[in-house]
Amino acid sequence: MASCGVEAGDTESTTFGSEGIEPTTTIFVQANGVKITKDTFTDAEQDISQLCGGSFAPFDEAGTYGDNVQTTLQELLLRTSLFFEGLPIQWVLQRPEQGPYTMAILGGNPQQCGLSDGLGGLSPLDCDNGRDDEIIFIFADAINDLDLLALVLAHETGHALGLPHTLQACDVMSNFFCADGTKRFLNEKMLVAPDHAQSCGGFETSNSWKRLQNALGDLPLSDAQVVDLDAGSIDSTDGIDGIAAGS
Repeated sequence: MASCGVEAGDTESTTFGSEGIEPTTTIFVQANGVKITKDTFTDAEQDISQLCGGSFAPFDEAGTYGDNVQTTLQELLLRTSLFFEGLPIQWVLQRPEQGPYTMAILGGNPQQCGLSDGLGGLSPLDCDNGRDDEIIFIFADAINDLDLLALVLAHETGHALGLPHTLQACDVMSNFFCADGTKRFLNEKMLVAPDHAQSCGGFETSNSWKRLQNALGDLPLSDAQVVDLDAGSIDSTDGIDGIAAGS
């Protein structure tokens, strides 16, 4: 198992990813609270989203995960980065001085975006990964388990990179319960879930791991072995997820 770019016990680290791999994609995890303006376009640097607007409080104001928020955030990003192990993507806790980057807002609840209880996150489904300045929402106020929080963050990041829902329960991109408790980006051909079956050109199958590799520039397009990788465009409704505890 490849190690992440942070050592155990390092309480100052704010960047996480696969050691020795130059990142092609940066995910800024906004945990300090932020005000998002809703508009007809998205720009992470300007805090503008086409999906949702409003004020999002800092992560874990209720103290669900203990007194040391920084340590909790570091552990969260370590766990999240393991889903992407060996791939050129990094997770940062400080806003980059310049873009492009995707911002993951860690906090709030689905009602703030006009959604129902039980939804873990919200992200656009960027079918051809044509944008790298997305904003995704992780409704951390409604989640009290760190492993589940890491899974939701990985899942919504997958949507921002162009990955649709699948019907294989143990795939990260599935909303179904995984019996053995271990989800991964699976390297196999899987049926696309009905809610995404008509998105991105209407492809019927997806290989989450190879699609992820392609999105991050780590696999030639010809080797991706999925249908219509370049079809479609961002759809502001395609990333609405129903991830609740145990899902």
